[in-house]
Amino acid sequence: MQRGLIICVLMGLLMYPPSSANAQLITQNEVKAAVNSLNFIRGLHSKGGRLKLAVVYDPSVAISQNDADVMMQVLQKQSSLKVGSLQPKLVPVSELQTLLDYNVVMVARGVRDYYTGISSLLQGGNHIFAMSTDESCVVSHFCVLAVQPGQGVNILLNEEIMKRQGFDVNAAFRFMVKKI
Repeated sequence: MQRGLIICVLMGLLMYPPSSANAQLITQNEVKAAVNSLNFIRGLHSKGGRLKLAVVYDPSVAISQNDADVMMQVLQKQSSLKVGSLQPKLVPVSELQTLLDYNVVMVARGVRDYYTGISSLLQGGNHIFAMSTDESCVVSHFCVLAVQPGQGVNILLNEEIMKRQGFDVNAAFRFMVKKI
């Protein structure tokens, strides 16, 4: 009887692992898709031919650090887009006040507690495009675009936030994304 109970518990753990073990890591292909999506954004202007891109992360959260590392690997290999050459920089959540210096903000997972602070910097006509690897950033109306880790590349687009920030996308891109 006790042995049967132990087997049932072990089977349950295998079938339904704890949520932290359930989190999928972001891949380079997913980050490339997010970065390449910037080519389809209308209203995104580089400053002097350079597109300053902040990778916002929380160094104390493992999934956030992992996302930031993968983002920087991709961004350092992909030096330019149609809108300008990329200048990526890691920005820990302790330095959110520096975001006004950037054209694009890529928000890693694990910084949900800082969404309000990030969002307040993106308001007021600052014209900063916010994207994330966390779906909740788009669903909660803090980011314009998110790439979901998982099978294939799923891109979420918050049209309300996009318009409020002064951006638009071309029609072809609109068909490739899931709109929220």
